[in-house]
Amino acid sequence: MLFSSDKKHVTIPVTFQTALTRSKEQLDKLSEERDRIQLEEQKQQEVAKRIQRQLRDLREEHGELQRKEGEASQRKHDLVWTERDKK
Repeated sequence: MLFSSDKKHVTIPVTFQTALTRSKEQLDKLSEERDRIQLEEQKQQEVAKRIQRQLRDLREEHGELQRKEGEASQRKHDLVWTERDKK
């Protein structure tokens, strides 16, 4: 049979109908893959944002710790000199 007949649609050759069906299947498959890739990219962007936020927080904390260490070192130095001056 070269032609498929459907009462609701125009008669289409079977080979075109098969090609159309395969094309639709391929389109569905590619659409699913695109959606999966987009979701994965979104997840990766969220992870990157979280890591950037953590890095920023760690840098701030490191700076604060360096400042406190400097202050403690200065106080220690001042105490040593104060004790030496008392002698």
